Amino acid sequence: MQKRRRRHGPASAMDCISGLPDELLHDILLRLNSTRAAGRTSVLSRRWRNVWATLPQLVFDGDGYGTGSDSAAPPAASFLDSVDGALRAYSAPTIDVLDISQPSGCPAFPARRVGSWLRFASRRMARTLSLDVPWSSSTPGNPRKAEVLVLPTIDGAQYIWLSLGKRWLRIRPAGVFVALTDLTIGGATMEGRVLEALVCSQCPRLRDLRLLQVTLAPESDISLRSDSLETLSFWVVFPNRHRLEIVAPKMEQLCVCQLYSSGARISAPKLAELVWEGYPDFFGSDIQFVDASRHLRVLEVSEISGSLMQRFDKVDELRLEDVNISRSPSCPLPCPCRLPESCKADDITLDSLEVVEIYLNEGSPGVVEFVKQLSQCNAAILKKVVIGFYNKLVYDRFCAQIRGVCRPNIKVEFVVLDSDG
Repeated sequence: MQKRRRRHGPASAMDCISGLPDELLHDILLRLNSTRAAGRTSVLSRRWRNVWATLPQLVFDGDGYGTGSDSAAPPAASFLDSVDGALRAYSAPTIDVLDISQPSGCPAFPARRVGSWLRFASRRMARTLSLDVPWSSSTPGNPRKAEVLVLPTIDGAQYIWLSLGKRWLRIRPAGVFVALTDLTIGGATMEGRVLEALVCSQCPRLRDLRLLQVTLAPESDISLRSDSLETLSFWVVFPNRHRLEIVAPKMEQLCVCQLYSSGARISAPKLAELVWEGYPDFFGSDIQFVDASRHLRVLEVSEISGSLMQRFDKVDELRLEDVNISRSPSCPLPCPCRLPESCKADDITLDSLEVVEIYLNEGSPGVVEFVKQLSQCNAAILKKVVIGFYNKLVYDRFCAQIRGVCRPNIKVEFVVLDSDG
């Protein structure tokens, strides 16, 4: 009898791949970084039909969806149907990552559809949940009157990132996120008591918290207390400028943006890095750091603040980000910068300062004056001043002036950067 020839080529190679265990096939599909693309492998063979439905990660990138010639449905409707269909077909009991981002420029997704995704994450005990559903300018109506989204308890969740486009967010009051360590809430409207309960009692292991453009309902003062919190980014809008209290004995890093409250009391004895965007003195806010050290590893401000500079008078690294060095007309009358002696630098000691870096988008005579006063300070070990320009015209205008006001023993370096840094 004649022996049957062994087949070679693409078909046999495909059989070799199909014979791999699910774990390796999952690894192959995850490299696509798209659940929609992974789902298309179902047409390859019966073996591939349901492999994608047990992937440990589901990623739905709206901006990468609906751009091909095979997309007959409108992007928003097609994307919604694709997500809902994939979640219905998913067959694994748990999931590691659920990542959904809305296509740019699409009308806002209905809250009932988004709510079903949150419930799916809860049922499948997602370890990581990332949900980006911003409120588009093409959506009619007032986002503050949109339907409410309820975040259910997700057992095992360690990382949650929510961008909700000013929708109302509520949390199930009886639930506890026992494993959650990293939480970001962006663009949401919340009641103060809901936020308090979430931070104070519902997340016992929370270490990193970011509240980004969160609007609080106009109720009362707010108090955030956490024994586990280590880093906090706080960009919260207080409609009626209520008072804020933060008690976090383990917190080392704090970033505050545009705090327009009537006052704040912050208890953070281990605070080492402070970033303050906005002007803490202008609105008459009473900002108290009750038990923090006067010594910080990093202090970064976007406006010169006499109160912060006096409170933290020993800093290893001082960052002045986008600061208008000239006196601001909005500066309040009691600010120390308005006093005549504030222009004197000969009694200022910077005995640990070695390097200064300044990056300029625009130039002004105030920049030259700032460098001049810096050179007059008692900074015995100051070795180098680096000045970066994002504009060649600004460099041409101020380079010689700045070099002329520096002490001869200070090395001055000028760098012209492109617009991307």
